[in-house]
Amino acid sequence: MTLAEQLRAEGREEGRKEGRVEGRKEGRVEALVETAIKLLTKKFGSLPEEFKIKLSKLDAATLEVVIDNIFEYESLEDVKKYIG
Repeated sequence: MTLAEQLRAEGREEGRKEGRVEGRKEGRVEALVETAIKLLTKKFGSLPEEFKIKLSKLDAATLEVVIDNIFEYESLEDVKKYIG
């Protein structure tokens, strides 16, 4: 195997690893979005579509805060401070 072939193989492997990591992150965020929507719907009833869209754009850390504080919210207005 030439040096160029070896470097290409290493690059492909690194790309695969990065792809797997990125895929896991995206899957985690999707699961957090689903959980947040499910819990907020149980607590407050049907959520406006715009609200769901904004939730889906949040990062994992913010979604975790929203979920962790679910028992503290008295209305959707309390959640809006996290989703802008």
